[in-house]
Amino acid sequence: AHYQKQKTKNPTMVAPSTLSPIIQKQHEHLIQDPHLSKTVSTELKFPDGTLTDMVIASAKANLTRAAIRGPRQSDKTYREVSYGQFIQHAAKISLAVASKMTAFADNFVGILLPRDIEYVESAMGVLLTGAAYLPLYENLPPQRMQWYLEDSGAKVVITSRKLHALLAPIFHGQLIFIEDIQPTFESASTASHAVFPSFSHLQTRVNASNLAYMIYTSGTTGKPKGVEVEHRGVVNMLHHHANVLLDQSDLQKSALVATLIFDSSIRETWLPL
Repeated sequence: AHYQKQKTKNPTMVAPSTLSPIIQKQHEHLIQDPHLSKTVSTELKFPDGTLTDMVIASAKANLTRAAIRGPRQSDKTYREVSYGQFIQHAAKISLAVASKMTAFADNFVGILLPRDIEYVESAMGVLLTGAAYLPLYENLPPQRMQWYLEDSGAKVVITSRKLHALLAPIFHGQLIFIEDIQPTFESASTASHAVFPSFSHLQTRVNASNLAYMIYTSGTTGKPKGVEVEHRGVVNMLHHHANVLLDQSDLQKSALVATLIFDSSIRETWLPL
């Protein structure tokens, strides 16, 4: 079972005077705090677009700038990847995904990779096809990972040969090995000669209401439930952080430290890009 955001037709409005003294005090602090005033006194309008379009626009504007720094597990190197390198490798991954699927929008592709550059590139590659990605985690109990894959209906998983053994007993769909998709550029300096991908091989055009990813609940009260998140929701969240919660200086760098199956990893992954 998947949870999607439900719209309340007749929300109950509560007058501040009816709140408990503690909540009343918090309410007054929120209204009076100048740092939070625009969150309660100004209606902020966010673009109703897709995460894919946001990242592509950023990459076009920053082709030679560093996008990600960190390890690549496939060759055990620590690398700096420019926006040009990032989007080119993501485009190659999208080709591999597109070759193994016939339907894309609102269909899931699993990603079982370490928390590294290739994970982010793979997530972007999935989004470029119009599909949604399903983060997996190598330390998940096998029965839980199997449930994620079965419940989501994922027919394709991007993984590495090292982690393939975790999938072999529980998944019998299509596999894409990240080692087989070599990056287009080997050094940041060559990124200036990049030809930005046209993505002409991609037939699916997603909109803001299509799904971007799904993350499962902890399952403490039963089986984990998949929470489907639309592109619109991700874009809204990222713009809220960028324009309300954080200073511009905070947006330049971010460490991806959250476990990939937790929702906080979404902000850490996409906000700096």
